[in-house]
Amino acid sequence: KGSKGEEGLAAMMASGKQETGVKRQREEEAEEEETPDEVRRWEDGFKDRYYESKFDVGVEDIEFRYRIAAEYALGLCWVLRYYYQGCSSWEWYFPYHYAPFASDFLNIGDVKNEFPLDTKPFKPLEQLMSVFPAASRSHVPEPWGELMMDPYSPIIDFYPVDFKIDLNGKKYAWQGVALLPFVDERRLHKALESYYT
Repeated sequence: KGSKGEEGLAAMMASGKQETGVKRQREEEAEEEETPDEVRRWEDGFKDRYYESKFDVGVEDIEFRYRIAAEYALGLCWVLRYYYQGCSSWEWYFPYHYAPFASDFLNIGDVKNEFPLDTKPFKPLEQLMSVFPAASRSHVPEPWGELMMDPYSPIIDFYPVDFKIDLNGKKYAWQGVALLPFVDERRLHKALESYYT
């Protein structure tokens, strides 16, 4: 003889009904909620709204669209070189949180894909200081961790407690774009200088 659980499962399968748990119900409820999309890509003028919303630049700033497309093209060159020739530059990074539209890749043939050759990688702890939030300071030496918390630290702005997460059309915060400040390599090295002596 089967248990009550097995009988219940058999009855449920026979009736074609499937029981959903609490977790499943919450996921379905979350799927029903619409994430606000200020760009509205399905309406005319979406490119202008995109640049205004994501980069805070007006419709008339065509030069900015060229600059971001050129920088993105430079990033593609960096990635290709990285995989086929090794790291071109340890200090280059894409200085924006968002990508340009493919239709803005106009006149980028003259973009020089040259990178400074005399750059050095971060040391492991410096790398951690540049990617960890203050909540992870226990993974670096204590004096370094204090730089993440001390309100008078010269690099405290690298470790904001509150920051905006742009859902960017997604449903969950972990899928969004964390609008964190970019770490200034020179300022980070300067702040850590005294800890090496």
